[in-house]
Amino acid sequence: MRTVLSQWIGCQRVVYNGKVSEEKVFASQRRLLLASGEIDVKTPLDRCYSQFKDDALTPWLSEVPSQILRNGADRWMDAKQRQLKKLGCAPRIRNRSNFNSVLISSELFRFIDDVDADGVVTKRLQLGTEKNPVGFLDFNAHRDYGLPKQITVRRTGRHWWLSFSYEHAAPEGFVPRDDSELAYELNALDDIDLKAATVGIDRNVKDNCVATSDGRFFALSPTQRERLKRKELGANRLQKRMARQVKGSKNRAKTRNRLASKHEYRSNVARDFSHQTSRSLVTDQANDARAPLMLVLEALKIANMVRRPKAKQDPTTGKWVKNRAAQKAGLNKAILQSCWGNIATQIKYKGHRNSALVLSVPAAYSSQECSSVGTFTQTIAMNGSSSVNAAAMKHTLIPTPARSLPPQASRQCVTRRWSQSP
Repeated sequence: MRTVLSQWIGCQRVVYNGKVSEEKVFASQRRLLLASGEIDVKTPLDRCYSQFKDDALTPWLSEVPSQILRNGADRWMDAKQRQLKKLGCAPRIRNRSNFNSVLISSELFRFIDDVDADGVVTKRLQLGTEKNPVGFLDFNAHRDYGLPKQITVRRTGRHWWLSFSYEHAAPEGFVPRDDSELAYELNALDDIDLKAATVGIDRNVKDNCVATSDGRFFALSPTQRERLKRKELGANRLQKRMARQVKGSKNRAKTRNRLASKHEYRSNVARDFSHQTSRSLVTDQANDARAPLMLVLEALKIANMVRRPKAKQDPTTGKWVKNRAAQKAGLNKAILQSCWGNIATQIKYKGHRNSALVLSVPAAYSSQECSSVGTFTQTIAMNGSSSVNAAAMKHTLIPTPARSLPPQASRQCVTRRWSQSP
């Protein structure tokens, strides 16, 4: 079964990469035709994959079901549509590190009832067609599930994961509403009720990963930090060992699987932390208050913040000078390990499920430190009517706690205010 799934993953990746390379050729042709003076230039944009099957060059593509190859073209088309809708970047060439999964449609799997000796009925997943079954795929279900129309099998190191989506009824009493409707309802509240129902969220890397305006802090536990540090040291040691081993040997394969497990633990911890933090922010509030109706985050450009510094050159001598790349690399690593982007993404869709409005405000001047008190306090006053941005009225952001102060220091700080038009 593992050999068959590995072959399906590789063949689907070949089709995906073939469509990416084909699109690059078509893009070059479009540029040449436009440069020559042609106005109406059209190139194919389809899901065809038969051109990649060749008995001499790619005979292994004929050994897998055609649905696997078709789904590879479908995955490329989905990525291309996201690019055209400006929801993502252009599809790029993938490898085993970032494309180690296979999308299987309903023609190649079915759930079969299996009755044990005690009469308990369980469902088993059978892969392959009815005439040519591949075998059964045993899995541990973490919750009750419905029957899906497609499944995804993913491999990470020595572990295999099965994931799928299915339709289910919405919770009783849930009414889906968009941002404008939520903002209209929030505008009906007065300033005191709106402030009580609003939670400001600040993301940082020094003391914790997430801090809220109601005094809650979210960070990795000391045990997780210790384990991550130990896993990192072990990964560095295994990386050096694997560099000295012969490619294709069994010892190198064992070392590679052990190295993958080290990196897998880091990704699992980050995913678990981001999901638990986002759920707690959306559904809970300090002092057993009701769930927040509005959550406000800073509009951080994370991709720009983690860029490497440019090389510096002395204008007079022409020699290369230090650009503090090592220090910047440490900051980039801390930002990425804090899961800023994942937390923001998960807050948005989980907030929509809980009828909470999620807004982003400019990060400039959202954290002001008082020279005498040492606390960060900032009040944002937004004035307007029933627009989405106008709903964030007079909420307080307190990103980090106060530092220890001398006795003579004042304990009061002037709150800064400014207005922003919708």
